[in-house]
Amino acid sequence: MAAARRTLCRVTNGPGLRACARRASIPGGDERGAGSDVKGWVGWALLAISLMVAIAGWRNAQPEPETETLSRQWVCESATGPCAIQGTRPGAVATDFTSRRYQWATSGGPITVTCRREYVFAGAWHCTPSPGEIAK
Repeated sequence: MAAARRTLCRVTNGPGLRACARRASIPGGDERGAGSDVKGWVGWALLAISLMVAIAGWRNAQPEPETETLSRQWVCESATGPCAIQGTRPGAVATDFTSRRYQWATSGGPITVTCRREYVFAGAWHCTPSPGEIAK
């Protein structure tokens, strides 16, 4: 049957070949079948979800002044002794698609504040301080 279709379709490439293949299939039917429409929608849905995740991850990875200010408020929360922030900006900043890390110099040594969203890509930012430098 495939050989018969080949002889009916003289077009070798492009939309003409697809149209010829449809004409050569069972009369009144489409050779792709009913399942391919669902596969097409699933493919487009997966593409849309992937793009949304990529954009949300990219937005999370951008250092912003709001989270820097929020991290500054949390620097001395874990300190046991006196704590004074040295400088107005963090010494180092590291971001990825789920969190932002700020390293602050204090009188008690370096403190890293990690800020994450309430939900992975949405919600309010929450920060947690920990002693030490940003892990490389």
